[in-house]
Amino acid sequence: MKENHVSELVAQECIWNIIKKYWKELNREWINGSRYEETFRTFAINVPRAGHLMYLQSNDGNIGELNVEEMKENIFSLLLEPITLKQDLLVKSYRDEKGCFKPCVFHDIKGPLSLYEASFLSMDGEDEIDEAKEFAVKHLNDCMRSNSSTNPVLAKHISLALELPLHHRIQKLQAPMFIEHARNLKELDVDPILLEFAQLDFNMTQSIYNRELKEITRWWTEVSNVFDSKLNFARDWPVESYFLAVGMAVEPQFSTCRKELAKALCFIFVIDDIYDIYGLLDELQLFTNAVDRWEFASIKSLPEYMKICLEGLFNMVNKLAGKIKEEKGLDVLPNLKRAWLDLCKAYMVEARWYHTGYCPTFEEYLDNAWISVSTPLLSVIAHCLSENLTNLSLESFDFYPSIVRQSSIIFRLYNDLGTSKGELQRGDVSKSIQCYMKENHVSELVAQECIRNIIRKYWKELNREWIKGSRYEETFKMVAINMPRAAHVMYLQSNDVEEMKDNVSSLLLEPITFKQAVLCNMWWTEESNVFDSKLNFARDWPVESYFLAVGMAVEPQFSTCRKELAKALCFIFVIDDIYDIYGLLDELQLFINAVDRWEFASIKSLPEYMKICLEGLFNMVNKIASKIKEEKGLDVLPNLKRAVKLLQLLNKLDIFS
Repeated sequence: MKENHVSELVAQECIWNIIKKYWKELNREWINGSRYEETFRTFAINVPRAGHLMYLQSNDGNIGELNVEEMKENIFSLLLEPITLKQDLLVKSYRDEKGCFKPCVFHDIKGPLSLYEASFLSMDGEDEIDEAKEFAVKHLNDCMRSNSSTNPVLAKHISLALELPLHHRIQKLQAPMFIEHARNLKELDVDPILLEFAQLDFNMTQSIYNRELKEITRWWTEVSNVFDSKLNFARDWPVESYFLAVGMAVEPQFSTCRKELAKALCFIFVIDDIYDIYGLLDELQLFTNAVDRWEFASIKSLPEYMKICLEGLFNMVNKLAGKIKEEKGLDVLPNLKRAWLDLCKAYMVEARWYHTGYCPTFEEYLDNAWISVSTPLLSVIAHCLSENLTNLSLESFDFYPSIVRQSSIIFRLYNDLGTSKGELQRGDVSKSIQCYMKENHVSELVAQECIRNIIRKYWKELNREWIKGSRYEETFKMVAINMPRAAHVMYLQSNDVEEMKDNVSSLLLEPITFKQAVLCNMWWTEESNVFDSKLNFARDWPVESYFLAVGMAVEPQFSTCRKELAKALCFIFVIDDIYDIYGLLDELQLFINAVDRWEFASIKSLPEYMKICLEGLFNMVNKIASKIKEEKGLDVLPNLKRAVKLLQLLNKLDIFS
């Protein structure tokens, strides 16, 4: 950009053209390169592929892309087409000329499973797709029963699919379960390399979640310390709040959105309990009025427990609005204030119902409950944090579009199915099930089934809005579609609060273990323990290093190559950060000189952080050279030293350019 005086977009396009040019040259060398050893050729062709995977992870959160033809063959893609075209394509793909399902569809388990899963992207009026789902469900139930004793793992896999389809799951968080099934089910026929990438992807993303969770728990500890036991009746749920935030913004690149949603949820749980189980009706009206005025002066007359809660809330919201104004020049505070006020007004309606003993009709309940479930507030926060937010989109924002209402109703009904009894015992207002039972004079079981049918109806409406909703910012759409998924995991996949806490901890904190990555991680943990915080400015990336190494040496037989590449990459990331962000110019020259001499004596005069880094590097390189000499009688140390020196030379060019 600087050299050629062009815009960033033009520069990016030029870079992509250069990449294409080098890919052509690389392909030519790879095809003609019979003089190179196979391992070397495999490594050379896979390096840019691995880099592209890392690029996709950091930008899109997805691994790989489908071309147009692949998409047309993919049943999920068919379901994103307009209704008439979609049904026509589906019929041609799965039915014969007579309208009967083709035998090949059910030739193995993948056919009916794909048809079943894809059917959940349907919308109202798509009768062909609903019929296909019924047929697939019948076949899957038959298959599950016939395999219950002969192949219990397959039966369990089908059972989980029938319990909840992929479209209604947070797929990244369900990865451990599906990876376990893919390992043990030959019927799924999963490429082992893709399986390894899936494991790495989950562990890398989980490591990001772990860092963010520590940040959120530290923040909430500081906030709740100010409460000084005056709010100890309320839910202290930073981990659960962060988990819900992960469910709503699951991909790694939405870190800021996740953290701000989690902070909001921490306060939502507290304020919900103030309205539901602790506050007197007159106090709650004063609380609502104070939120409406949004002034610190207005909270002075409140009870102490309300005062400290609102002080914390105002500080958090004002800080977020100030940050967005500073970064983007946009004033989001009016939107945030309105969303918090709408939530408190909805809580106030429920408080009046409870204190007067009123049981609303089902329609009355839903008209208020889709706001009180807090989804509209969270969607406004996500909208304000959208990367491409503009003044126009901020001013024209619709409080609240239909996509939010549909998402909120599903969230609320999932919540009620999972928690209504417990919340009634805590002193909460009647929930949807009780309202439906009273209004329609039916049993609890009948009411629950009717609620599930209503959920299915709203999912179809949500699909329509999600697919056509191009006018919404991507972050906003993502949160809207993910909220019901997060609610299902939180409220319907656990029998009680303790089990829910265990499930949350498991998904956020327990990585998927697989031997080589574990060994690499253990090795790096030992190495970095020696660093003793002197290199804590540098990237601590053992999982990411192994991910790149897998991309470069992907076949199973290259195990040793993968491990040694991963070790080298761990040091490369650290050394790169020494040159890029920490070392002084004179120190960096000394570092280069020490690498050039490659003697332990030469590093004694270096700063401590450089000294321990080079000791680790020299030990690692000397060890691999010694191992190769012992096994093959070949001295590779000069080559390895030269390669490291070349890296230092390139870094030198960087720092002096």
